Amino acid sequence: MYKIAITSKVENEIDKIGKWYDSKILGLSFRFYNTLDLSFYKLSKIPKSYSFYDTKLQIRKHKLSRFPYIIYYWVDVNTVNIIAIIHAHRSNRFVRRSLRK
Repeated sequence: MYKIAITSKVENEIDKIGKWYDSKILGLSFRFYNTLDLSFYKLSKIPKSYSFYDTKLQIRKHKLSRFPYIIYYWVDVNTVNIIAIIHAHRSNRFVRRSLRK
């Protein structure tokens, strides 16, 4: 299994998304966090099975089920480095800018 590494920037974004879901429907953030945990588990098992977003930079993407978010990451020897979680309806330009930061 691969280790999952999450930056503090991504952790803050996850918290922000969870709070937004709870502001809409109480308890919805619980389902979001469970879905996110399942995605992290899948990434820890088979991270190289998901498609590339950018082959030059070796950045891959994984779409969350039931929620409109995409996890962007790169794979090291034994670590999956989560670099962003971005709403699926954001433009490619926005995604590229976010991944450069």
